[in-house]
Order: sequence, then C-alpha cells, then structure tokens
Amino acid sequence: MRTYKVDSRGRITLPKYVREHLGVGPGDSIEFELSSDGKGALMRGASSNKKNSLLGVLAGRTKGAATIDKDNKAWSKGRPDKK
Repeated sequence: MRTYKVDSRGRITLPKYVREHLGVGPGDSIEFELSSDGKGALMRGASSNKKNSLLGVLAGRTKGAATIDKDNKAWSKGRPDKK
C-alpha cells in the first residue's frame, strides 16, 4: 500500500495509476465511502461531467449558426408539429 501526504489545504493528488484504474479525468466525479472502522473506499462517481460528455454531439448536424433573430422568427411562427 502506498502512502500520500495531504497538503495544507486538505488536498491530495490522485496518482496516475489510480486515475487510470478508476477511468477518471478532469471534471469527473469521485465518490468516497467511509466506514466506522476508519477505512474508506474511493470510486468513480455515478455522474460524469455532462458538459464534457456532450461536447461535439451536434457537430456537423446544423446548416448554420443560430442567431437571436432566427430564434425569434422560429418562436413567432410557432411549432409546425402542433398545427
């Protein structure tokens, strides 16, 4: 078992082998589970960073940039599927 020091702000750096084992990176969540006997477990969080996971989902699927004018025109016409 390896030992790591807590800095003056209460932080530690997760070593690369721990991050790789958990499959986590910048913006991901980590969960801590503590037991009454002083032991603890570290695991990947249930929810990952949603912003990063959605980046690029719509890339190449639009015909142009959205503008406020286009958006206002679309809203003023109403939803075509509701007519």
